[in-house]
Amino acid sequence: MGIQDRDYYHEKRDGGNRKDTFYDPKRFREGRAPATIQPAKWSWQTMVKHTLIWIAIFLILMIIFNRYGPVRQQARSQPPAQSIGSGGLDLQQTRGGHYFSSGAVNGFPVVFMVDTGATTVSISSVIASRAGIHNCVPRTFLTANGNVNACMAIVPEVSFGGFRLTDIEVAIMPNMSGDALLGMNVLRKFHIEQIGEAMRISTQ
Repeated sequence: MGIQDRDYYHEKRDGGNRKDTFYDPKRFREGRAPATIQPAKWSWQTMVKHTLIWIAIFLILMIIFNRYGPVRQQARSQPPAQSIGSGGLDLQQTRGGHYFSSGAVNGFPVVFMVDTGATTVSISSVIASRAGIHNCVPRTFLTANGNVNACMAIVPEVSFGGFRLTDIEVAIMPNMSGDALLGMNVLRKFHIEQIGEAMRISTQ
């Protein structure tokens, strides 16, 4: 019986359920059976370890999304929690820790996020186009994500809450995640008081 016939015979006898083997000349000369390649087996400790790692990664991603998710989704999911009184605007903090106020840029309605860390009022390029702002001066801004090429424009009218301001310098950002930021070039004109999860912006 030839080698091929012998292998065919063993394969038929085993029903074709042979394990993977590899040919070793030394084992063949010694008359020993070919070495069998055993599949890798994970212990239950290894499986539990990998499962916990994936769970930890998922939880970290969820925390990052909830804390730093797009401002646009948060702002548009519900109207800003605000109340306009005599000479003042009261805002309620959102779950993400931000304050929002309804307003307008050149009469085009927007939702401002109050940002005391921003130097100027900023709007997205989409909002600028819809508000009829087409002429601006190129400028580079240093942001948390690095340098951004944007431009500056003087907007005839900016309003929020019950306040209206004219000839306001506004930064037009090309890849802004939200509609608009209310920066310090406007906020410094008001008195800002924050108590707990409430913020009051007033003229007094």
